[in-house]
Amino acid sequence: MTRRSVFVFNLQRQLIHRKMVSGADWNSSLAVHPYGDVLGIGSFDGKINFFDMELSEKPFKTIRLQEKTIRAVAFHQAYPLFSACCDDGAIHLWHVRVFRDTADHPVIVPLKILRTGHQVAS
Repeated sequence: MTRRSVFVFNLQRQLIHRKMVSGADWNSSLAVHPYGDVLGIGSFDGKINFFDMELSEKPFKTIRLQEKTIRAVAFHQAYPLFSACCDDGAIHLWHVRVFRDTADHPVIVPLKILRTGHQVAS
């Protein structure tokens, strides 16, 4: 992952397989769905970009949270959940349903915002 893009490598052939361009000013964190087809990328400008590896090099969904920095993003290994943690101490949860069939796009539904009341210090 670089400042504005993510490179996907084929390690057997030692080639760049794909370059994903996020459109964010500065990427901060990366999460890969357990199926391996969907990427979630958080950025310092408060955006979350979702990429479908089979669809395009550009994000199929961009979510603008707020002006705060997104520090971490993660997919749950067993449940269809995605989370993002921000500088203001809030954790945003989404239901992300990824289909094994490549013809269907993933479905992203916001669930809840957990607020801790504590600011994240660098």
